[in-house]
Amino acid sequence: MFQINIGISKIDDLYSGDFIDFSVPRGSDTDIVLVVAQKKFHVSKQILSIHSQYFQAMFYGNFNESKMGEIPIAAVDLNAFHIFLQYIHMAPIKICAENVSQLLMMGDLFGVKKLMRECENFLLRKDVDETDFFDLAVFHNLDRVLCEKINEKSVEELTLWWSMDPKLPPAAMNFLTGKLGTGVDPKENDEPEEKYDSESTSSTSEEDSDSNSDSESDSDA
Repeated sequence: MFQINIGISKIDDLYSGDFIDFSVPRGSDTDIVLVVAQKKFHVSKQILSIHSQYFQAMFYGNFNESKMGEIPIAAVDLNAFHIFLQYIHMAPIKICAENVSQLLMMGDLFGVKKLMRECENFLLRKDVDETDFFDLAVFHNLDRVLCEKINEKSVEELTLWWSMDPKLPPAAMNFLTGKLGTGVDPKENDEPEEKYDSESTSSTSEEDSDSNSDSESDSDA
């Protein structure tokens, strides 16, 4: 038995293929234009607001954008944003190593929890490089991903990982320390021990010696 997952992972030609063409208005289905990298996307306020907390606040909150006909969206990848819109409109997308970082940013920025969840599921796959999952999970505070990965590791692996002082979000850090049975900061083990104070010890010994001498003198008296 074979399972084949088919979906959009990259769009080479922005408006080609059997998916929604956002380059032109679609009658009553579009009432706002989003502009990314000088490309215009004709979309629906209602559809975006249903799926995205970000757009719900933008379109129906007390923001200047709620009165604008065209809204520029800055600092987002054009291809990733197009895939994001396809996802919002229920088109099948394929999350892969090449786009998971950008899609996580889309889900995080626009408040789409379902997309974040699907990206997390991808990062939990056995064939995903550990460095990739770790950096992304820490950056986006993906406690679920980190905790499940921690749970899969042996005590020896976790001990080595702990010694490297990983920068984990609070929930994952608590889970890691719980697995190891320690609440000690790994940096504390690297602190130098206090130096041996010979002068203090010598002084203490002399005081003890003088004290003993005084005691013997009192006894003889």
